[in-house]
Amino acid sequence: FDSGPVVIPEAFRCGTPVIASDIGAMKELVELGKTGLRFDSSSDAALLDVLRWAVDHPEEMRTMGRNARMRYEGEFSSEAQYSRLSDIYAEAIEWRHRKDKP
Repeated sequence: FDSGPVVIPEAFRCGTPVIASDIGAMKELVELGKTGLRFDSSSDAALLDVLRWAVDHPEEMRTMGRNARMRYEGEFSSEAQYSRLSDIYAEAIEWRHRKDKP
């Protein structure tokens, strides 16, 4: 069960950089300056500053969008999830076989 926000990986899938607050999983998912921007959740002025920066720097935002899409492909796509899950099962099976041998 994953209780993290789904909207961030969905935005990454679309190649959209994310502007997120600095709390919880959002802080961990959004790589500052690479896949999006973050702001201090206790400051309206900080959000406004980040939004202004985003509007004033469209090329940097496009680059972050491309980075976000690459991160989605590497971590959140069904192929990446399947690969990770397959690795977990393979490791568990290998561990079980090692445990059963004297």
